[in-house]
Amino acid sequence: MYKLFTIAKNTFIETLRQPVYAIIIIAALLLFFISPSLTMYTMSDDNKLLREVGLSTLFLASLFIAIFSASGAVTEEMENETITTVLSKPVQRPIFIIAKFLGVSAAVVLAHYICTIALLMAIRHGCLEAPSDTHDWTVIGAAGVIVALTFLLTAFFNYAYDWRFSSTAVVLAGILGTLGIVFLSFIDRNWQFNPQDNGINALDVYGAVLLLLAAIVIAALAVAFSAR
Repeated sequence: MYKLFTIAKNTFIETLRQPVYAIIIIAALLLFFISPSLTMYTMSDDNKLLREVGLSTLFLASLFIAIFSASGAVTEEMENETITTVLSKPVQRPIFIIAKFLGVSAAVVLAHYICTIALLMAIRHGCLEAPSDTHDWTVIGAAGVIVALTFLLTAFFNYAYDWRFSSTAVVLAGILGTLGIVFLSFIDRNWQFNPQDNGINALDVYGAVLLLLAAIVIAALAVAFSAR
């Protein structure tokens, strides 16, 4: 059990340090940011298209992270044998593969969680379908604070403690994003305490959970094929 946890933890940390991991998350967040502007020119329900585009982006981001993370983690570990520096005793192949899967899955869950928060914020803001529609400044303000604090705190920890910039930024984005979505769950677009009109639909959360399960299945297949 100790070996399983150690390998899974090592895989999770190494996956977060991969440049492609942060690049995919940043690309997905940028797409969520511009999606209200891209989906506002339909002839029917712009917000429906926004939701569909957002869920598609969420799945593709998790899919790419699962594939690249699984292939990189397992292949490099087997070729370089770096796990021998962590463990002093040989590891059985099934334990090694299961631990790799758990580590990659944890990284996929974290990335999916961050992107889901961004998706819920984008849907909460919605499209400006009519000239009378206005921006949801609570969402814009919360997102701006999250981004600013993430970069500032990451720069501080990187300078003071020499923490890896990309992995630290991802973890801080998850923590601050949680605080931001909790804030938006209780505050409406008029900056009033109104949990009943928070603009967050439970169906969007259910859809994100189902997409996460699909991404984990893809991660399992990627780990299995990489360790063949």
